[in-house]
Amino acid sequence: MLTPIDLGGTYMFADSGTVIPVSEARDKLTELIATTKQGRFPVIGRYREPGAVLVAPDLVRLLPQLLSTMAGETGKFVAESRRREPDQKVYQLGDPWPFVAVALWMNGHRAMFAQFASDTLATIQSRDAANGLPRMTVDEFLEALPMTLGGDLPEEERLAAIGLLREALPTMNSAR
Repeated sequence: MLTPIDLGGTYMFADSGTVIPVSEARDKLTELIATTKQGRFPVIGRYREPGAVLVAPDLVRLLPQLLSTMAGETGKFVAESRRREPDQKVYQLGDPWPFVAVALWMNGHRAMFAQFASDTLATIQSRDAANGLPRMTVDEFLEALPMTLGGDLPEEERLAAIGLLREALPTMNSAR
């Protein structure tokens, strides 16, 4: 039977309903990896605290496509808001963008975080142009991030994330 394991508000399923200790997982790693091909998600950790989830490589390969799609949908939403109210400043990018961005950042996926932001901005800019509006600038995008990321990132991390984007976004697409 698959039982949910709480990963801090997100749930994965383990066959036994328990977190597999790291010491036990080491001995069973080949077997655990094989179970991912059967649709299982072994949860590994220490002291009953989840630390990692084994996932089949095919699912991991979907991640960039899923992130790109989410960035595109968020960009469309923001651009539509800008079209309806062109004089209104954008203060937030909307859910679930911040949760995904924070998860990428806090788990050390800096390049994916920057690409996620870049894809979102590119969609907004493309839609702005199609709507006959001035394209959102990198600075305008960055101005929306403090409120977008809100309390989901400690201030020091939020400043570091925005700093990374301030450097990366202008070079990720020459049209920006």
